[in-house]
Amino acid sequence: MKLKLLFFSFLALSFSFSFAQNYLIEHIGVEDGLSQSSVNSIVQDTSGFLWFGTSNGLNRYDGYEFKIYRNNPLDSSTISNNAISAIYLGKNGTLWIGTTDGILNEYNFEKDNFKRHYILKDLSFNYSRQTYYDYPLPISRNNETTITSITEDTEGYIWVGTWGNGLIKYDRLNNKVRLYTHDKRNPLSINFNRITKILVDRLGVIWVATFGGGLNKIIKSLPLTPNAEEEIIFYNYSHNSSPESLSDNKILTLFEDKHNTLWIGTYSGILDRLDFDRRYLTGKEPIFIHYSFGKKPNSSIMSIIEKSDGNIIVGSLNSGIGEYNYVSNKLINKKLDPQGKNKIRDVLSLYEDKSGNIWIGSHLGDGLKIIKEKPFKFKRIIKNIGDGLNDKIVWAIRKDSLANLWIGTFKGGINILTDKGKWKYLTNENSDLSDNHIRCFEEDKYGNIWIGTYSGGLNFYNSGTGTIKSFTHENSSLPSNQIQSIKFMGDTLWIGTFGGGLRFITLDEFYKRGNLSIHSLPGEYFRLSDKRIYTIVVDKRNRLLVGTFGGGVNILDLKNNRTKLIKSHRNGEDGLTDNRVLSIHPFKKGFLIGTYGGGLNYYNEENGRTILLQPKDKNKLDAVYGIVGDDEGNIWLSSDNGIFRYNPIKNNFSQYDIYDGLQSMEFSGGAYFKDNDGIIYFGGIKGLNYFNPKEITNNDFIPPVVITSIKIFDKELKGNRKKLELRSDQNYFSFQFASLDFTSPVENRYAYIMEGFDKEWHFTSSQKRFANYTNLEPGDYIFRVKATNNDGVWNEKGTEIAITIIPPFYATWWFITLLIVVALSIIGFVIWLRFKQILAIEKLKAGLAADLHDNIGS
Repeated sequence: MKLKLLFFSFLALSFSFSFAQNYLIEHIGVEDGLSQSSVNSIVQDTSGFLWFGTSNGLNRYDGYEFKIYRNNPLDSSTISNNAISAIYLGKNGTLWIGTTDGILNEYNFEKDNFKRHYILKDLSFNYSRQTYYDYPLPISRNNETTITSITEDTEGYIWVGTWGNGLIKYDRLNNKVRLYTHDKRNPLSINFNRITKILVDRLGVIWVATFGGGLNKIIKSLPLTPNAEEEIIFYNYSHNSSPESLSDNKILTLFEDKHNTLWIGTYSGILDRLDFDRRYLTGKEPIFIHYSFGKKPNSSIMSIIEKSDGNIIVGSLNSGIGEYNYVSNKLINKKLDPQGKNKIRDVLSLYEDKSGNIWIGSHLGDGLKIIKEKPFKFKRIIKNIGDGLNDKIVWAIRKDSLANLWIGTFKGGINILTDKGKWKYLTNENSDLSDNHIRCFEEDKYGNIWIGTYSGGLNFYNSGTGTIKSFTHENSSLPSNQIQSIKFMGDTLWIGTFGGGLRFITLDEFYKRGNLSIHSLPGEYFRLSDKRIYTIVVDKRNRLLVGTFGGGVNILDLKNNRTKLIKSHRNGEDGLTDNRVLSIHPFKKGFLIGTYGGGLNYYNEENGRTILLQPKDKNKLDAVYGIVGDDEGNIWLSSDNGIFRYNPIKNNFSQYDIYDGLQSMEFSGGAYFKDNDGIIYFGGIKGLNYFNPKEITNNDFIPPVVITSIKIFDKELKGNRKKLELRSDQNYFSFQFASLDFTSPVENRYAYIMEGFDKEWHFTSSQKRFANYTNLEPGDYIFRVKATNNDGVWNEKGTEIAITIIPPFYATWWFITLLIVVALSIIGFVIWLRFKQILAIEKLKAGLAADLHDNIGS
């Protein structure tokens, strides 16, 4: 499955105030590779993989792709049935899977296959074939043999609950099975055979929930004879006339939280809490405290978990998600995205992964939903008329002295979020506002608001009367109706127009006359480099820093009648990287200057030099729309590529994107502000973000790193290996890997190296989580891979696999040795033959010589 960008939506969980905690909700469905859309159970294994049991296959998920396990009738090492009804992670990391055929499957991590345990094979079944129409699960789980729950007790026994065949105790080591069913003649037997959940609490007590018989607690007693098994007694808690009894005998789930409190989810939608003080007391009934959940009928509670913050999360059919808080002692229905595509209604399973994400297994077509809280470093306000913005594009932000937040929009005029959390809208339809396109705000010493508009000139809002008066080029001496920036210096309001240059007014004149007296700077001292004013800042020396859109920065020293210009030079040295200036911020011995296209510049006024400050990726920061310093000395930048934090001490940048909660990756020029509480605001094309810099923390979870696939000539190897032996002709192989942090998998990064071949690490993104190798020489290698989480925290250890490439037989030492021996033998044999020939010749010569001598002598 190719990596897909999951559909997401940002939601406020509190509806009375838009500044509520934000969540990210993602959806994963069949279209993303999930085998089936009803997810009955969820578990994360010791390696970090997530497992999902569906009605048509077991799914393993690495954050990018699903690996689906299905039954193959011709292969007994595959899972026994495709209808997965329960998953349990044992104490030693064993993954147990229950199916509707009553077979307990044990997953073998090394071989990547399954061992089947036929725990019901020799047991007598109760084939009543009843149709339990009121059981709120897919019909495939209404089989008598369906395994509904699996757990392991303190002694290592596996307990299995079935739908209709009672409770099973499985001794895996000795391969023994014992069945516990309801016996009408025995009041101490389990009181119902429809088991829905088994739980072993922190004290080792086993609790068994039934669908119709209430709650059972197992009490163990000593065996009657030395060789006999221990006796099991079932103590039953059921609904009766007492208001402190169990609310419903049809129980669907159990959960024990860190306070040792037992929670019971019922078919009727009531959440029961078992009072801890009386929970284990015999002789009198414990107290069950009831919490109603959902006003809709059939809001059956299917799953309960505890979040890392201690709150209890409840998942139900028909009513979605609920949250219980110990402090308020209330169970509240959370209507997440009630009208949107990520509406959560029918919940079968819940799970919190190691990164703190909540996974929701849905019923009847909804697949998986993930509630992600950690990524939301930035809160946001979006378009939502009546409880948010009336227009999505934000161009101006200001908080007044009464803590009202003023937001200037592109087409919606002024949006005001009052200190009481109420929304007000000022437009040219309901007020005398001259233009609905707002570019800037300033508050004067009397608490009145001055408003710069795109084409309607300057507006004055009287906070006492709530009236607006506008001043335009037509009714005053403003040089242009496009007011881009305004700034108070004492009682003087400086007005920057886009095309008409710089003007100013004084408050004394305005409040005396009730009209504007527009003044210009004396041209002999202050001639601006460009009339397109974009931003105005007052520095500590009471100078005006005027950023222009094309003429750089003009420093106006009004006291000494001096002007200084900072701009780019033709030779490109010691100048701005771009003369289109969007933002200015006094910094150290000079100024930070945000440009449109040239990134972030630092101008050192002492030496007159300008340097470019940029992330390692030089193309990431081009347009800097806003610059704000926090109380810790960090600099925050809004840009056309998200938000950046610049740490001057470490001289590094951190980038934040939509997965951190940003309204979008693009922000707006001039839309930035820091209030008296240190909260920073940035406006963009889909709303605004606000945040407390002190609360921006990184995800410190060190993610497990796994190799998810090994292929030789594009054919995948089975099993999970730590060693790999290849023949010399298997010279094309590849690895795929994953970082198992599910916070934002698309932001995880990777590095890999083949020790013995690569000279340095190869760094790559989540879109390229693979490594290919060809034609490696025979020898020993180690392939290593390491990875980050979404915030760049590395798992430096990572994972590795040892690789041995076996040389061809003709290149092995023994074959070479054999060749040498054979060659030496042949050479020796040839030498021996030659020597033998020489001896024969010499002997022949000697014989001939002797004969010749004899003949001559005679």
